[in-house]
Amino acid sequence: MIKNFEDCIDPIRIPAKINRKDFLPVGAYPIISQEVDFINGYWNNEIDVIKISTPIVIFGDHTKIFKFIDFDFVQGADGVKVLSPKDFLIPKYFYYQLLSLPLESLGYARHYKMLKEQKIFVPDKAIQQKVIERLDQIFDRIKIAKENISKQELLINEFETSILINSFRE
Repeated sequence: MIKNFEDCIDPIRIPAKINRKDFLPVGAYPIISQEVDFINGYWNNEIDVIKISTPIVIFGDHTKIFKFIDFDFVQGADGVKVLSPKDFLIPKYFYYQLLSLPLESLGYARHYKMLKEQKIFVPDKAIQQKVIERLDQIFDRIKIAKENISKQELLINEFETSILINSFRE
C-alpha cells in the first residue's frame, strides 16, 4: 500500500523550542535540532521535555537531516519538524524510508513542503521488520568500515610524520 506522507504521521505536542544561544554544554536533557551533530546541547527544565512512548523522527527543515530518536528530548529552535509515525509504521522503517526519499536541495530554504509531497510505501509489519533488520546489518558494516578507515588514516599520518622526523635526524 502507498500512502501520502502526511497520512503517515500523527501530531505531537511541542512544549518549547530552545534557541541555539541558550543551549547548555551539559544538562539533564539532550537538545535535538536540525544540525549535523546528533545531540546539539542540553537543557535542565523538565517542563520543556518532549516525552515519547515510541520512537520518532526529527527532520531538519533547512538541512534535510533526519534523526531517529528513541529517548525523551528537548527540541531545538526553528527548522525542526518532529515526525511521529502512525501505528501502521514501525518507526525505524519509517526513518529508513525517509532517508531514501529524493529531496532536492533548495539551499537554506525550507524543505518540508517537498517532504509533504512524498509517498510512503507501507508493507505489512513483518516485511517492515525484515527491511529494518537488513538495513541495520548493512549500516553496522558501514560503521565498522568507516572506523577501520579512520584507524588506517591515523596510522598513515603517524607514518608520514615519522618519515619526516627521521629524515631530518639524519
